[in-house]
Amino acid sequence: AYEIHERLVGSERCIRDSLWKICRENVDRIVKICINLMKNSYQQCMEADIMSLLDHAAFEIRTVDEK
Repeated sequence: AYEIHERLVGSERCIRDSLWKICRENVDRIVKICINLMKNSYQQCMEADIMSLLDHAAFEIRTVDEK
């Protein structure tokens, strides 16, 4: 009778561990790329908001006497 062994032999374990290591490294790389893209996007939004706020403040200062 043929039995299925749950334990892996050395070479099978090595292949399995290598594949998991590659998967983990790729997932880590993808997560880091996503985080950097989100940070860059957030930073651009913040810069745009700050520029809009400064433009509005400058407008208010220029027109303070007209109100």
